[in-house]
Amino acid sequence: LGKSVVGIDEILNGAIKLHRETFVEDIVDAGIARDWGGSSKLDDLPIFAFLQLVEKVGVWCDNLGFVNVHILLPLHCCCHLDVLRDDENNQAAVLSVLYKTLDPWMNSAM
Repeated sequence: LGKSVVGIDEILNGAIKLHRETFVEDIVDAGIARDWGGSSKLDDLPIFAFLQLVEKVGVWCDNLGFVNVHILLPLHCCCHLDVLRDDENNQAAVLSVLYKTLDPWMNSAM
């Protein structure tokens, strides 16, 4: 016995820490500026903001396919936020979800 039990918070922290940089680049590639305004930067988003994005826009993982449940994020980096769409209307919808999700986080940091 004697092994420590890893809690869900520790697992999620580890998964987001591994994916943070990639997720920020995905958000920028979707059309949102890295510098939100004032002192707010995408790089400074809390873990909970990324977890919300996983649930709202989903993630594409090389080994798992589409994932929108944060507990399924792998503990190795192979995932990207599913933010790019071929259709202009669908891309606009994704951008709207990104802004609506990120706005409270970014404005509270100002």
